[in-house]
Amino acid sequence: MRMEVAKLVEDGNTEDQIRAMFVARYGERILTEPEGVRRLFLYSVPVLLTLLALLGIMMYLKRRGSILEGAPLPMAFVGELED
Repeated sequence: MRMEVAKLVEDGNTEDQIRAMFVARYGERILTEPEGVRRLFLYSVPVLLTLLALLGIMMYLKRRGSILEGAPLPMAFVGELED
């Protein structure tokens, strides 16, 4: 592929022309950075998944805290509180 790109450059093709030729031949998967909607999708999905994970963790911790508030203290701690 490098040799082919080198030959195309020698023949006077521009970077955009070479890119268009490879995309036409192999499809958009040949690009390291997709263009348009796919690019937006690839950059937004990890951010959204991270935010959802953080939200889930926060909800879990909040629920766990409210459950623990009504729980009785272990006997080992009761003596410490009376001192």
